[in-house]
Amino acid sequence: MPLAAYDDYFAGPWATAREHEARHRELTKSIGDSIKDLDFSAYLLLYGITLYNITQQTLLEMNIPEKDIQVIKKAQNYLDLLYKRYTKHLVGWKKASETRLNQRYLLDQMNECVLIFSTNNCHLNDLTDCNTLDVSTVKFQ
Repeated sequence: MPLAAYDDYFAGPWATAREHEARHRELTKSIGDSIKDLDFSAYLLLYGITLYNITQQTLLEMNIPEKDIQVIKKAQNYLDLLYKRYTKHLVGWKKASETRLNQRYLLDQMNECVLIFSTNNCHLNDLTDCNTLDVSTVKFQ
C-alpha cells in the first residue's frame, strides 16, 4: 500500500484559518518523522500509552473508584517503562533519549492536532470533518 499524502485527507481549506492548517500539517509531519524509526511493537506500546492517557484531575472528576485508579496508574507506569526500554533497544540509547521520541512529547503533539482538528474545523462534510463520522453505522463481521 503506498503512503498517503497529507493533502489526500486534509485538502484545504478545511480549518477556520490557514495558520491552523499550517500548524496541523507541521505537527503531523513532526509526529511522522519522529516515529518513522519505530516498528509495529513500538506503535502498539504507543497505542497503549494513548489509551491510558488520563490526568489525575480527570480521574477524580469522573468518580472512578480508587482501586481502578491504582490499576490505571500501574498500567501507565508499566507502559511508559516498556516504551522507554524498547525504544532504547530498538534505536539505541542516544536516539531514544531525544525529545522527539519521548512518549509524552508525542502525546502532546497528537493532542494539539486533535484540538486543532476538532475546534477549528470548517465542517465541510468531507474527510476533514469529524461530524460526518457515525460510529453507530459500523458493522462487525
